[in-house]
Amino acid sequence: MLKTLLGYTYISVVLLLSSCSKPSQRDYALLTIKSTDSTLTQLQIRYGRKDFKLLTKTKDDVFTDTIRFSNLDVGGILLKGKPGVIFLYTRHGSDMVMEINGSKFIDAIFTKDLQKENQFLIDARIELRTLKDDFDKIQNLQQAQQVLDEFVDKYVVKAKKKSKDPVYKLLVKREVTNAARNAIIYPFKKKEHLRLTKKWDLSEGKPAPKFIDYENLHGGTTSLDDLKGKYVYLEFSTINCGPCRKELPYLKSIVRKYQHQNIAFVNINYNRKEDHDWWKEVMSKKDFPVIQLFANGDRYLMHAYEKMGVPSFVLIDPQGNIVNANPPRPSNPKLVKLLDALL
Repeated sequence: MLKTLLGYTYISVVLLLSSCSKPSQRDYALLTIKSTDSTLTQLQIRYGRKDFKLLTKTKDDVFTDTIRFSNLDVGGILLKGKPGVIFLYTRHGSDMVMEINGSKFIDAIFTKDLQKENQFLIDARIELRTLKDDFDKIQNLQQAQQVLDEFVDKYVVKAKKKSKDPVYKLLVKREVTNAARNAIIYPFKKKEHLRLTKKWDLSEGKPAPKFIDYENLHGGTTSLDDLKGKYVYLEFSTINCGPCRKELPYLKSIVRKYQHQNIAFVNINYNRKEDHDWWKEVMSKKDFPVIQLFANGDRYLMHAYEKMGVPSFVLIDPQGNIVNANPPRPSNPKLVKLLDALL
């Protein structure tokens, strides 16, 4: 449930408790948070079924609290404030000391009890930060989810070596999943939204919207950048498009006429991603002398070029700039005149 408290947004976490943990002699844990950041004066803490409690820094630059779970002796504590949000592991009898040396929890280090268990959670966040450039290369939400799952699974496996407590393993999965979602899924969705809503200038000479790593019928993937140095005549189509089929004989004639010229003819299929096998089967049997690509349901390029249906066409120059965002169809004699003038 999304809430806002003191200007900070957080996702409340259901605390994980376990009846199989061994009881300790002391029925509470001590938490001490040291910070030399003069602007960090308050933190919020929550654990068990309690509401958030405000912690205020003392004159000695520390926050301190006594953690007492209602029934069991182990669980998680949720901290939030200027440094962000973080979920930590503790148990009754422990004396946890956390030092925040920067402006974020990611800069924290732990001393005393449960140091390795909680530093492990910080390490996951640090690794997510170092992998940001790799995450920026993610192409679709399915890939983003796969990267997230693999990252979480790796840390869950490692967690077994840090603690035998089953609660700790569950806590690691919850905390690392939340951190990975913030680092991988949410940035991708934001980038995807900007990509899909960007308004392109489709005037002659302006940079052409690109297709990136679309599946090639004959193997591998193809991007617009792979064709730099050549003119590119793009066709957007679907398998079951009648007008597309009517253009095919004219397109074959155009391709034969310019087969030795500096131009690539590319067909991008916009059937649903569920139709992939159908596309591959049908197009493999056809004598279709152009580069065959499958958009896998991604309609971004048609949106970018403001295409409302198929077949649609675009002509791009060797530098990757637009020649004509709405050139003549192959059946239109004006296309030959245009290509003759360019080639």
